[in-house]
Amino acid sequence: MNQPDNNDRREFLRVCVIGGAALLGAGASAWAVVNPANAADSSGAVETLPLVPVLRLSALEKNKPLALEVTLSRRQGWRMQSRRQHVFIVRTGDGGTDKDFLALSPVCPHKGCSVQAHEKDQRFVCPCHDAQFGFDGELKEGPAQRGLDPLTLTVREHEGADWLFVTWQDFVLDTSERTPRQA
Repeated sequence: MNQPDNNDRREFLRVCVIGGAALLGAGASAWAVVNPANAADSSGAVETLPLVPVLRLSALEKNKPLALEVTLSRRQGWRMQSRRQHVFIVRTGDGGTDKDFLALSPVCPHKGCSVQAHEKDQRFVCPCHDAQFGFDGELKEGPAQRGLDPLTLTVREHEGADWLFVTWQDFVLDTSERTPRQA
């Protein structure tokens, strides 16, 4: 029987290992380009939680907060993580631009409990430590060191109508300064 020389086997294995590693690296690079974990916006900042379509503009009454539940999704490597979060939307003007609306995080900046809207008193109240905020998000009384955290709103066309889109952001708790929390 004719058996290959040991040097031929070694050369074959070397080529297989190097070629396999090169293919694996090229495949991983191609995957990262086609399916990035985080997309950078035009300023170069990484947006970890994308804009979420919230509602049609005509659905909001002026100066009456509306609590909406949105699902936030974020890709971490190959996994998609989702969580539900409430957002308060308040119409402050009569127009249809983002300046006529206010989006507020319902997370109390004191210890992180969820505030509730009390329409009769026109304020948000934290059930944990009784911090109170106006419908504009400003602190009225209580142990919180700042008002409710505003969220960025934009108005865009969606399904043939203008919709509000909100960009979710978590903030550092129990400080007087509004500091975005890093993802």
